[in-house]
Amino acid sequence: MISCNLLFFEKGEEEHMKDREGTPGDEFYTSSGAARFIEKSEGSVRMYAATGKLPCIRTSTGLRLFRRADLEKFVSEQRAERA
Repeated sequence: MISCNLLFFEKGEEEHMKDREGTPGDEFYTSSGAARFIEKSEGSVRMYAATGKLPCIRTSTGLRLFRRADLEKFVSEQRAERA
């Protein structure tokens, strides 16, 4: 987990985060952290992100960051589909 307050941004990237509803204090996960959180593989996380099922923020270096709130919503939707 990464706190938005601790992220280091390249020039202009912090403004990009604001556009994606990232606010100070938000918790972000990398692809591997998101995979552990939703109990799926990293490949599945990348696929969910690519298809829009799991929102992510891409940094200028290509790193995917997933908000904890989006991960929690994804998990609850997956559980509801199984029920």
